[in-house]
Amino acid sequence: MMRRHVQRKLGSRQAGRQGLARLGRRAGVFAAVAGLAVLPTAHAASRSGPTAGGPAPAAADHRDLNTPLAGGRGKHWAYVANTNSNSVSVIDTRTNRVTTTIPVGSGPDDLKVTPNGRFVYVANGGSNSVSVIDTRTNRVTITIPVDGPVSGVAVAPNGRFVYATVASGGPTGAAPGDVTVIDARTNRVTTTIPVGAIPDDLVVTPNSRFAYVVNLGSNNASVIDTRTNRVTTTIPVGDTPIDADVAPDGRFVYVTNSASNSVSVIDTRTNRVTTTIPVSGEPFGVKASPNGKLVYVTDHSSNDVSVIDARHNRVTATIPVGTSPAGLDFTPNSKFAYVADFRSKAVSVIDTRTERVTTTIPVGDGPNDVAIG
Repeated sequence: MMRRHVQRKLGSRQAGRQGLARLGRRAGVFAAVAGLAVLPTAHAASRSGPTAGGPAPAAADHRDLNTPLAGGRGKHWAYVANTNSNSVSVIDTRTNRVTTTIPVGSGPDDLKVTPNGRFVYVANGGSNSVSVIDTRTNRVTITIPVDGPVSGVAVAPNGRFVYATVASGGPTGAAPGDVTVIDARTNRVTTTIPVGAIPDDLVVTPNSRFAYVVNLGSNNASVIDTRTNRVTTTIPVGDTPIDADVAPDGRFVYVTNSASNSVSVIDTRTNRVTTTIPVSGEPFGVKASPNGKLVYVTDHSSNDVSVIDARHNRVTATIPVGTSPAGLDFTPNSKFAYVADFRSKAVSVIDTRTERVTTTIPVGDGPNDVAIG
């Protein structure tokens, strides 16, 4: 069943429907795993050593990634990964205008801003690499090679490490996926951690102690202890989990299950799913608001956003947006949400108080994720 679902998503672009944005364009990944049913998910130890693909990249000036930038840059910039145009659009959220477009690797899928706003890490699914953008110059300063197609990236809140999900640990696709660990001070790969089948995204808890990895191919989430870089437990979730986010207080992790049309809520104290929230057509991106009151979920095939009351874990509204919404993020004050509309080549800006789209911003081709910082 997993294979049929993956193949349907893989072929959706040719069919004109686009399917899941994050899945549909990574042809190399799904060609490699097309003959697999379920891959092993339990692993005792990480694989250490440098990544394949040549010498480690040169170090960057990443000293104290939690220290705010000098010069008052502020957290009012939205970065948008444009999968089909191999670029990142930069939006000034004060004016809602694109100020520049930055070329990156092939098929950028996911991106995150460091806590101090100094760098943006971009997962390039088509070129097996992570681009590092210096936000002072809006240029790629370093490209870090990884050992396979990378789909998700997360920066630890303490700024010490960057984690990237890699769908295949070997050229045949027979190995489980892994999480590549990058030292943010040197931009060197320090280790890789085996996880489940086709890890698609991950999130790090606010205390930087644990990473939760959603494994699209094995319908579960791997929990990594970031002190030991080992998987400590594996949590069953819904069918085809594709994205995850954590509540600001670290109490819950939210996982979108695309084929189940649901969101799994994991209690991080027990590492068990405590509730499952039904949503509409093919949930994709998920984001908890910084004030902890709301969880927004993009519904990829119904072209809307489900609004979840985080206190009661129920959908209170749906907001129409553009076509095939994918990733999203909130402004730091929780007043606005920016949603990447994959097929519309635009970003919808939602006023969270009125639950309406206030403006639509044209960006590149295939916007797949948004990160604000």
